[in-house]
Amino acid sequence: KTAYEISTRDWSSDVCSSDLHDYTFEINELIAKNIRKFYPEINADYSNLIFSDAITLYKDGDHIEKHRDGSNQGRFCAILIYLNSEDPNVDGGGHLVVSGNIEGDSENEIKIKPVRGNVVLLDFNRHDPFHTVELVKNGFLRYAYLAFLWNFDKVSEEQKQVWEKKLFHYSRKNNF
Repeated sequence: KTAYEISTRDWSSDVCSSDLHDYTFEINELIAKNIRKFYPEINADYSNLIFSDAITLYKDGDHIEKHRDGSNQGRFCAILIYLNSEDPNVDGGGHLVVSGNIEGDSENEIKIKPVRGNVVLLDFNRHDPFHTVELVKNGFLRYAYLAFLWNFDKVSEEQKQVWEKKLFHYSRKNNF
Protein backbone atom coordinates (compact mmCIF):
# COMPACT_ATOMS: atom_id res chain seq x y z
CA LYS A 1 0.00 0.00 0.00
CA THR A 2 1.26 3.50 -0.71
CA ALA A 3 1.59 6.31 1.80
CA TYR A 4 -1.46 7.92 0.23
CA GLU A 5 -3.47 4.85 1.26
CA ILE A 6 -2.28 4.84 4.88
CA SER A 7 -5.09 5.65 7.28
CA THR A 8 -5.12 8.80 9.39
CA ARG A 9 -4.49 6.64 12.47
CA ASP A 10 -1.20 5.44 10.99
CA TRP A 11 -0.01 8.98 10.30
CA SER A 12 -0.07 10.25 13.85
CA SER A 13 -1.77 8.39 16.68
CA ASP A 14 0.77 5.57 17.03
CA VAL A 15 3.27 8.09 18.37
CA CYS A 16 0.87 10.50 20.02
CA SER A 17 1.38 11.50 23.61
CA SER A 18 0.39 14.43 25.75
CA ASP A 19 3.57 16.26 24.75
CA LEU A 20 3.41 15.58 20.97
CA HIS A 21 2.09 19.09 20.33
CA ASP A 22 4.96 20.60 22.34
CA TYR A 23 7.47 18.43 20.48
CA THR A 24 6.26 19.47 17.02
CA PHE A 25 6.04 23.11 18.13
CA GLU A 26 9.70 22.98 19.19
CA ILE A 27 10.67 21.44 15.84
CA ASN A 28 8.70 24.13 14.00
CA GLU A 29 10.43 26.82 16.02
CA LEU A 30 13.86 25.39 15.16
CA ILE A 31 12.94 25.17 11.47
CA ALA A 32 11.57 28.73 11.47
CA LYS A 33 14.78 30.09 12.98
CA ASN A 34 16.84 28.48 10.19
CA ILE A 35 14.59 28.55 7.12
CA ARG A 36 15.41 32.16 6.21
CA LYS A 37 18.96 31.01 5.33
CA PHE A 38 17.40 29.20 2.38
CA TYR A 39 14.29 31.33 1.81
CA PRO A 40 15.01 35.00 2.66
CA GLU A 41 11.49 35.98 1.50
CA ILE A 42 10.18 34.65 4.84
CA ASN A 43 9.59 37.62 7.14
CA ALA A 44 11.99 38.12 10.06
CA ASP A 45 9.05 37.74 12.47
CA TYR A 46 7.84 34.58 10.57
CA SER A 47 4.42 36.20 10.08
CA ASN A 48 4.15 34.74 6.57
CA LEU A 49 5.37 31.21 7.45
CA ILE A 50 2.85 28.36 7.64
CA PHE A 51 3.49 24.76 8.68
CA SER A 52 1.32 21.86 7.60
CA ASP A 53 2.90 19.02 9.55
CA ALA A 54 2.46 15.54 10.97
CA ILE A 55 4.31 12.63 12.49
CA THR A 56 4.24 9.92 9.82
CA LEU A 57 4.44 6.15 10.14
CA TYR A 58 5.19 3.67 7.38
CA LYS A 59 4.80 -0.06 8.12
CA ASP A 60 5.61 -3.26 6.20
CA GLY A 61 4.53 -2.89 2.59
CA ASP A 62 4.13 0.91 2.69
CA HIS A 63 5.89 2.98 0.04
CA ILE A 64 5.45 6.03 -2.19
CA GLU A 65 5.62 5.71 -5.96
CA LYS A 66 8.12 7.92 -7.79
CA HIS A 67 6.60 11.36 -8.33
CA ARG A 68 7.10 15.12 -8.24
CA ASP A 69 5.02 17.21 -5.90
CA GLY A 70 4.42 19.90 -8.48
CA SER A 71 3.43 23.48 -7.94
CA ASN A 72 1.07 24.52 -5.17
CA GLN A 73 0.64 28.26 -4.89
CA GLY A 74 2.64 29.43 -1.87
CA ARG A 75 4.15 26.06 -0.89
CA PHE A 76 7.92 26.24 -1.15
CA CYS A 77 9.40 23.14 0.50
CA ALA A 78 8.98 20.00 2.57
CA ILE A 79 11.16 19.11 5.52
CA LEU A 80 11.52 15.51 6.65
CA ILE A 81 13.19 14.63 9.96
CA TYR A 82 13.68 10.94 10.65
CA LEU A 83 12.92 9.78 14.19
CA ASN A 84 14.18 6.16 14.20
CA SER A 85 17.32 4.90 15.89
CA GLU A 86 19.52 2.89 13.58
CA ASP A 87 19.45 -0.89 13.99
CA PRO A 88 22.39 -2.35 12.04
CA ASN A 89 20.81 -5.83 12.26
CA VAL A 90 17.62 -4.92 10.36
CA ASP A 91 17.27 -3.80 6.74
CA GLY A 92 13.88 -2.15 7.07
CA GLY A 93 13.91 -0.37 3.72
CA GLY A 94 11.91 2.85 3.60
CA HIS A 95 14.75 4.92 2.15
CA LEU A 96 13.86 8.22 0.53
CA VAL A 97 15.32 8.28 -2.99
CA VAL A 98 15.65 11.70 -4.64
CA SER A 99 16.59 11.62 -8.32
CA GLY A 100 16.58 15.15 -9.63
CA ASN A 101 14.44 17.10 -12.07
CA ILE A 102 14.57 14.72 -15.04
CA GLU A 103 12.67 11.44 -14.88
CA GLY A 104 15.03 8.50 -15.20
CA ASP A 105 18.02 10.53 -13.94
CA SER A 106 19.56 7.75 -11.86
CA GLU A 107 23.05 9.23 -12.21
CA ASN A 108 22.20 12.00 -9.75
CA GLU A 109 20.16 9.78 -7.43
CA ILE A 110 20.55 10.28 -3.67
CA LYS A 111 19.34 7.65 -1.19
CA ILE A 112 18.62 8.80 2.37
CA LYS A 113 18.44 6.21 5.13
CA PRO A 114 15.46 6.74 7.48
CA VAL A 115 17.40 7.10 10.73
CA ARG A 116 17.63 9.79 13.39
CA GLY A 117 20.07 12.51 12.40
CA ASN A 118 19.05 12.55 8.74
CA VAL A 119 17.10 15.63 7.73
CA VAL A 120 15.84 16.34 4.20
CA LEU A 121 14.69 19.61 2.63
CA LEU A 122 12.87 19.13 -0.68
CA ASP A 123 12.72 22.44 -2.54
CA PHE A 124 9.64 22.90 -4.73
CA ASN A 125 10.45 26.41 -6.01
CA ARG A 126 13.76 25.81 -7.74
CA HIS A 127 14.01 22.04 -8.19
CA ASP A 128 10.81 20.02 -7.55
CA PRO A 129 12.76 16.74 -7.70
CA PHE A 130 11.41 13.31 -8.49
CA HIS A 131 11.38 11.22 -5.33
CA THR A 132 10.11 7.96 -3.92
CA VAL A 133 10.03 6.05 -0.66
CA GLU A 134 11.23 2.48 -1.03
CA LEU A 135 9.18 -0.40 0.32
CA VAL A 136 9.25 -0.74 4.12
CA LYS A 137 9.99 -4.33 5.16
CA ASN A 138 11.09 -6.73 7.90
CA GLY A 139 8.79 -5.30 10.57
CA PHE A 140 10.42 -1.86 10.44
CA LEU A 141 8.32 1.06 11.66
CA ARG A 142 9.51 4.18 9.81
CA TYR A 143 8.66 7.27 11.88
CA ALA A 144 9.33 10.78 10.64
CA TYR A 145 8.27 14.35 11.19
CA LEU A 146 7.04 15.81 7.88
CA ALA A 147 6.28 19.49 7.34
CA PHE A 148 5.18 21.27 4.20
CA LEU A 149 6.12 24.95 4.46
CA TRP A 150 4.07 27.69 2.86
CA ASN A 151 4.56 31.41 2.31
CA PHE A 152 1.27 32.91 3.48
CA ASP A 153 1.83 36.00 1.28
CA LYS A 154 1.78 33.83 -1.84
CA VAL A 155 -1.21 31.53 -1.23
CA SER A 156 -4.63 32.16 -2.76
CA GLU A 157 -7.25 34.12 -0.84
CA GLU A 158 -9.39 30.97 -0.67
CA GLN A 159 -6.54 29.00 0.93
CA LYS A 160 -5.84 31.84 3.39
CA GLN A 161 -9.42 31.66 4.63
CA VAL A 162 -9.15 27.89 5.15
CA TRP A 163 -5.93 28.25 7.15
CA GLU A 164 -7.18 31.12 9.25
CA LYS A 165 -10.14 28.95 10.28
CA LYS A 166 -7.82 26.06 11.16
CA LEU A 167 -5.20 28.27 12.86
CA PHE A 168 -2.28 26.91 10.83
CA HIS A 169 -0.55 30.29 10.85
CA TYR A 170 2.49 30.43 13.14
CA SER A 171 4.10 33.76 13.88
CA ARG A 172 5.81 35.77 16.60
CA LYS A 173 2.53 35.82 18.54
CA ASN A 174 3.15 32.08 19.04
CA ASN A 175 6.49 32.81 20.77
CA PHE A 176 8.78 32.47 17.75
